[in-house]
Amino acid sequence: MKKINHSYHVTLLIALFSVLLLAGQLHANPYAEPYATPYNSAEEITVRIGVLAHRGHTQALQRWSLTADYLTSKISGHRFEIVPLDLDDIRSATRNNGIHFILTNPGNYADLETRFGISRIATLQTREDKKVLLRYGAVIITQASNTDIYRLEDLKNKSFMAVSEEAFGGFQMAWRELVDHGIDPFKDLRELLFAGFPQDKIVLAVSNRYIDAATVRAETFARMVESGKVDATKFRVLNQQQDSGSPFQVSTRLYPEWPFATLKNTPRKLATQVTQTLLSMTDNHPAAVAAHSAGWTIPLDYSPVNELMRALKIGPYEVLRETSLLALMKRYAYWLIAAAATLISLIALNGYISRTNRRLRETERNLRQEIGQRKTSQATLASYRDS
Repeated sequence: MKKINHSYHVTLLIALFSVLLLAGQLHANPYAEPYATPYNSAEEITVRIGVLAHRGHTQALQRWSLTADYLTSKISGHRFEIVPLDLDDIRSATRNNGIHFILTNPGNYADLETRFGISRIATLQTREDKKVLLRYGAVIITQASNTDIYRLEDLKNKSFMAVSEEAFGGFQMAWRELVDHGIDPFKDLRELLFAGFPQDKIVLAVSNRYIDAATVRAETFARMVESGKVDATKFRVLNQQQDSGSPFQVSTRLYPEWPFATLKNTPRKLATQVTQTLLSMTDNHPAAVAAHSAGWTIPLDYSPVNELMRALKIGPYEVLRETSLLALMKRYAYWLIAAAATLISLIALNGYISRTNRRLRETERNLRQEIGQRKTSQATLASYRDS
């Protein structure tokens, strides 16, 4: 009679099922070992701060390197360094744990918070004419000599330049205002160009009449005017907000300033130390002066950012655009495949167990019959001997 290696097959199936579950968990949580050096090591640990370089890598290093030095001087055993990143790089670095902290715009933060679970620990305070600012806006500009464009509605069938579809101050703020004035920038403009960082080149494109209109962060435009890179009299600001509360010319609503955030797997103790150290920075500290800031404050309410993203159906609310079954299937393809694989594995495992149980019952029945036959034969043999 064939012997069934029951334990071997069950062990094999359990191992296969465990691999499937582990694969799902790794996809859901892409954080592998985030630190090459353990935190109980006596060696100095390098802590990387990813900074969105909206005016270029050189400017980002000039603006934020003293902040890294300040943290290094206050938190023993750690050396902080600035890593300038663009929008695509900052997402990749967050996904792969290439950085430990992030300083980025509010829209990018909201997206990364949803995707990767980052958490804000402080909000940047900027300063202008001795006034501390906690919110900022964007400016929509055209050439002052352009007699065809005076209102946002005049931008229909015109060329327009911005940083990126994912840039908060470099596009999304203006996008919301355009939509509110009946303009879909992806349908109603003659041409929509995304030039990337730095934002300075976008202002120069308008100044040189390469483009009809454009949008950048309001402070960026003001700094370029202040430094003499452009002449303010050669520009017209569209949809100017008269009572915005901003010292700069703005065309949009104001939103909370940039958040300083910690990654999900950054040790809580380190995150607490960084938070306390940032909040203790004075507004006249060299690091604050270099950053054109007034130091840091406790994290602000970023619900206005989520309201913008909900209105535009972007970032965490992009799913609101996807109403068709095919779109939903494409968005959640991995999870559907994982669920189907799990279901198939369970069905296969159940079928295997059922077949194994059936074979065991057949084996048990055959053994009982064999035992019965042996007992009958033994009884017959005993009777024969007795006779």
